[in-house]
Amino acid sequence: MSGKKVYEIFIISCVGIVLMFLLSEKKADTGDLTVSKIFKNIENLSLEELINGSHISEVCSSSILPLEEAKPTPKAKPKPKPIVKPKPKPKRKRKTVKKRDKSGPGLLASLTSTAETVALEDYIFKIYKKGELGQHELSFDAFKNALVGFFNLLKENKVKNDRMISIVDYDMPSSKERMFIIDLKEQKLVKKLLVSHGKKSGGEYASNFSNTPSSHQSSLGFYRGSETYDGKYGYSLRLDGLEDSINCKARERAIVMHGAEYVSDSFIKENGRLGRSYGCLALDYEEIDAAIEAIKAGTCIYVHKSLPNYLNSSKLLNLISSSEFFKKLFTDAI
Repeated sequence: MSGKKVYEIFIISCVGIVLMFLLSEKKADTGDLTVSKIFKNIENLSLEELINGSHISEVCSSSILPLEEAKPTPKAKPKPKPIVKPKPKPKRKRKTVKKRDKSGPGLLASLTSTAETVALEDYIFKIYKKGELGQHELSFDAFKNALVGFFNLLKENKVKNDRMISIVDYDMPSSKERMFIIDLKEQKLVKKLLVSHGKKSGGEYASNFSNTPSSHQSSLGFYRGSETYDGKYGYSLRLDGLEDSINCKARERAIVMHGAEYVSDSFIKENGRLGRSYGCLALDYEEIDAAIEAIKAGTCIYVHKSLPNYLNSSKLLNLISSSEFFKKLFTDAI
């Protein structure tokens, strides 16, 4: 093989490499280069033309196949997601919530609220709120008990005064003013007083009660203020106990309301509590006259203590019978 022929082969190989490079560069921009066509055209070139390189671009241009207008590749439609039905939530059992009585806090077990008692309970709650009795530390339970018994006593004609009521709350210590005189017509507190308890009922608090003569203990329940008299302690008020086996021996025991020196703020400062009686409702001498004038002549006096034995045995704490009479009074008033 002559040197010239070798040289031609070398030149053609180099040109082929260049063309392959051009093919890769131009394919994306101009079209598809047919390699076989390019080489076929190159064969027709002389060695001088190859070396010169002036005809290479013409060969490439004549060998470019025009590209078809590119059609956009259709996007594959996304596969529809399978519809997953939500699992039904298990039904929750509704808890039965007992409605709280709107008439006030802490109703006693012995005073069960029913549809028949709503009118009376609303009346009781109205006076309790309007008179601001809670702000004066009178418990709602004591006030409600007092009003329930009060209407039962009116029903039985055992009290004459339908306007005034007095409440002694022995849940409170003797160092507090725990006797409350209330005007039901005006719906307000008239007086708030210190009051003693029986010597053998307890120290600062009254916790033991008796209906027995000479027990020197206080008695719970409903009383009626009766006649006045001047006695050992001055101006005094006799009391009638209105509940069998609870305070019915008040007259026999000489349980009355009177003044006493051991009932005063100064006595509390010296002793930390009031002095004690033999079961009587003893008041401050400075307050006794006005108090008796407010509650004498057939008024209702309720002596309260949150003791289940009393609350469950008192017939006067019958809310239904009290409500029936209250309704009758309301109907008659219309």
